[in-house]
Amino acid sequence: MAGELTERCLEEWTDGLSTADAVLSVFSHVRDIPYTAIPGMSDPVAGPDLLLSIGRGSCTPKHTLLGQMLGMLGIPVRYASFRFCWHDAPIPFPIELRRQAGSLPIVYHMAIRAFLNGRWTLLDATWDSPLQEAGFPVNNRWDGISDCLLAIVPLVFEDGSTEIIHDSMQERDMYYQVRATGYQVEEVVLLNLFYQDLNAWLDRIRELP
Repeated sequence: MAGELTERCLEEWTDGLSTADAVLSVFSHVRDIPYTAIPGMSDPVAGPDLLLSIGRGSCTPKHTLLGQMLGMLGIPVRYASFRFCWHDAPIPFPIELRRQAGSLPIVYHMAIRAFLNGRWTLLDATWDSPLQEAGFPVNNRWDGISDCLLAIVPLVFEDGSTEIIHDSMQERDMYYQVRATGYQVEEVVLLNLFYQDLNAWLDRIRELP
């Protein structure tokens, strides 16, 4: 069940629009919530309202919100997991952040597949529009039909695929939680330090004229 804030924002973002235009509006609004790595926002129930109240969040709460809103519009949604390494991401990191990224463990990106125009279309609303000028792969002109650019460079799973599909956000959350328990304490410390520095760098980019 959607939270009160999620319901209110969906109404504001889609009032008077056709379904196709409502999908585009929801996508662009969620995309432009500033990407920020904040612990504790991955809950599939509380995450969307928390994201909207804070006004910031990472790929998991952003796509949880996007998936929930599209579902409320009658669009079937599945959740997609991708393994990746931060040092492989198509991002123009400054030298120090790239050095940090080289020491990080494999992490997990989340996007969604929405059933649009007769096919399961990849939607990735991770990077907000101001980051495009810095060279991020922002989906700034998504047409509502084509697959989006993936925010990261995925690693290949053991079966040769690059994504795992989950039928619900709860299923995806269980998948992630099992893998997150495998991190060593040192790896968690490195990830937290990296995310602090990444967040600060992204905010500096957004402040540029």
